Amino acid sequence: MSNPSRFTKIGKMRPSSAVSMHGPGAVVDMPTVSAIMLGLDHWFPTADDIVEEPRLEQHLGVENFYSPPKPAANKFGGLPAAIFPEFLVCSHARCRQLAKFSEFSSIRNQGVEYVCDNTNSHSGFKGRPPAFTSRFMVACPRGHIDDFPWVTYVHKSKGNGCSGPLSLFDTGNSGTVSDLVVKCSGCGARRAMSDAFKKSEIGSCSGRMPWIAQNAHSTCDQEARTLLRGASNAYFSVVASAITIPPWSDPIQGHLAKYRAILMNVDSREKLVNLYEMKLLPDLANRYTVEEVWMALSSKPAVEGLRPAEWRALTKPDGYASSQDGAEFESNPEVVPGRYSDQVEQVVAVTRLREVRALRGFTRIDVIAEVGDDDVSAVDVRMARLSSDKGFPWLPAVDLRGEGIFVKLKEEGPKGVRQWEKRPSVLEESARLESLWKEWRANKELPEKPFVGMRLLLVHSLAHAMIRHLALDSGYSSAAIRERIYVANGDQPMAGFLLYTASNDSDGSLGGLVDQARTKRFDEVLTGALREAQLCAQDPLCGSKETDTSANLNGSACHACLLIAENSCEFGNRLLDRNLLVSTVGTSGLEYFDTI
Repeated sequence: MSNPSRFTKIGKMRPSSAVSMHGPGAVVDMPTVSAIMLGLDHWFPTADDIVEEPRLEQHLGVENFYSPPKPAANKFGGLPAAIFPEFLVCSHARCRQLAKFSEFSSIRNQGVEYVCDNTNSHSGFKGRPPAFTSRFMVACPRGHIDDFPWVTYVHKSKGNGCSGPLSLFDTGNSGTVSDLVVKCSGCGARRAMSDAFKKSEIGSCSGRMPWIAQNAHSTCDQEARTLLRGASNAYFSVVASAITIPPWSDPIQGHLAKYRAILMNVDSREKLVNLYEMKLLPDLANRYTVEEVWMALSSKPAVEGLRPAEWRALTKPDGYASSQDGAEFESNPEVVPGRYSDQVEQVVAVTRLREVRALRGFTRIDVIAEVGDDDVSAVDVRMARLSSDKGFPWLPAVDLRGEGIFVKLKEEGPKGVRQWEKRPSVLEESARLESLWKEWRANKELPEKPFVGMRLLLVHSLAHAMIRHLALDSGYSSAAIRERIYVANGDQPMAGFLLYTASNDSDGSLGGLVDQARTKRFDEVLTGALREAQLCAQDPLCGSKETDTSANLNGSACHACLLIAENSCEFGNRLLDRNLLVSTVGTSGLEYFDTI
């Protein structure tokens, strides 16, 4: 584990980004340098940083979640990082020295800045010009990442083993990457950077993992690919989340987290009484009786998926009222609008919710296609780990608070989901999509898995349509509203979704979504969403599915009608078709809502 005293502050970031786009292994641009976020071996969390969510802990098989350490007196706060890429370029037009950061001088003043000492090439410049991080690096789909191989790249044609001083010049002719030329002062070799993006140009991946340790490597059979430092495919986080539901939403659960190390061996009421008498639990003793604490400790999450338990909480007929201050879950069922009572069974205003998001790992180059509740181990082969040990006992997480709308579709009845699934036109469409599903999984080299079914496409498409319309009325942008899909067949069927916003600041509690759940407003929102789904700016191409390919598993869905921000969708904007909602210009007979 690293020594916290050796770190110098180089920038700021939001805590929630540490479990999303800026987690361990991510390359982040800071004001003066670029850095890679270090792995969990280098974190220094304390009991104050524990994030309590027993159901998600059980689901992921870990002992704890910790939030990014917060700065405090006599405590290291923040996230450790290391300079990456390690190659810097002098900013002086006549110098452009290209070398590792150790060859430059560092200035520590409200951060870290590097300057070039090559004074012979700085004519006309007073002082020392700053050096900036190189834009190029190499990575592979297994998550490995390394500096661009500058020396071997520029000398590839000569093969003379020269390691002379390098420089990177911009000819400025076209504004493209071909303008950048790397030169060797030792032998005169030079090469344009446009060749770096050709297939098989870099060769085999080095297997380097600089977020684990400076010289950490693993064997890798992948081909390395050149990436620009800010490329969107340089880091894809793999996140698992859970909604905190009763009894875990009671305030006592949060208070227990602080004393988890002491309470973990308490297996009887007598041991708990002893801790009370020894005054080792002062905060708990001031708030709760021994009986209340013992009851909370005795509660254990059932061994099941995350969604079924949340579904039962969300569909509770009389909802959950806030019985005490600090409760993390509150829901109020609303009356379903009359004209949709045959298709919609329940609408619930979730006035208060807490979501815990945990970072499990990450990939590069290609995003993991899907991660469901039952796929915890299915992605381990492609997912890069966050620490040196695969069995690391904890994961980074954040808890967010917000509000939402839950919609449950009617299961039974002549216009319910079950009867809709039995329509000949729906069965025919299901067979077509199942063929695309198999082809898509084969192309992605994913193991065989049964087709997800038409009810998922129906529920998912309706969720997207409502998100797009809610963005007009709720006060939130569509990127701030997330979906959580609940779909299952069998003895305990599910067909519904939760649209919610959650944040660790005041943006998570504006009340705009809850207002849209009221009966009159929900009628207007659903009607507006369905009417907008009838037409698309890309019709008739979109409506007739002429834009459909096996690459996205969509029917009639495009950026003009159903697609939303990637961070808001659980399925990467796949498995969508507005023809399943309403009759469109290209298709009829598949629609779930026959009247609007």
